[in-house]
Amino acid sequence: MDGLLLKRGQDDCQDCPYVLYEATNEGTNIRSEIIGITHEQMAHMGAHKCFKYPSKHFYWMSRRSDFKDYIHRCQLCQMNNQPTTLPDGVVTPVPVPRERFSSINRLCRTLSY
Repeated sequence: MDGLLLKRGQDDCQDCPYVLYEATNEGTNIRSEIIGITHEQMAHMGAHKCFKYPSKHFYWMSRRSDFKDYIHRCQLCQMNNQPTTLPDGVVTPVPVPRERFSSINRLCRTLSY
């Protein structure tokens, strides 16, 4: 192909065109278009799954970080993210021991065999 940079494929990957940062199509950055279309077509999957598909067809140095940044900024993905931690529980104070080292003494008795 004339004027097109190619990256030699490894393993099962074919030769991929190198997408320059300055490459534009009708005033829009081609890299941004590739990332946006891929993320939307793959039903707003995570960065890893969205990264795998275009990696077989396109190449540029910062692909992985570009996909992560785009997906972290995706408004729809952020609204649909569910928290993965439990809600905070009620804080209960630890009772004040009556004598010095009594709490340690109680701990040692429970640990003895």
